[in-house]
Amino acid sequence: MEIAFWLATLAVLPFWVLMIFAPRWSQTRRVIASPYIVLPVLVVTVVWGFYVWFSHPPAGGLIELLGNFVSPTGITGLMGVPERAMVVWVHLLVFDLFAGRWIYLDSRERDYNVWWVSPLLLLTMNAAPFGFLIYLLVRRRK
Repeated sequence: MEIAFWLATLAVLPFWVLMIFAPRWSQTRRVIASPYIVLPVLVVTVVWGFYVWFSHPPAGGLIELLGNFVSPTGITGLMGVPERAMVVWVHLLVFDLFAGRWIYLDSRERDYNVWWVSPLLLLTMNAAPFGFLIYLLVRRRK
């Protein structure tokens, strides 16, 4: 599991480095423009998800699994198994990268200053909902 964690985490890192530290490089825009940059981590998510489902299934099957998503206690129970928490981690990596990709492409299209977009990308990399919300709020004012 440790190896899968690091492979998934490192798989998204080159894209963040390009968007944050080389935003004006022509190759950055070409690479980030592809929605397929999330594909490696999506594959890890699906493969790991199947592995977890078959190796650590919830006692009540799919019905129990879906029922656990309707309460904080249920979600906490699901996350109590490290393998299931890993599925969520990889899911977050995909969402964060997809949100960061959109911010990057939108900001380049609008020719925003990279000095204020890059810190927002860093925030998005670590906490996508916050970075994305701040970008949307600032974007409205520009």
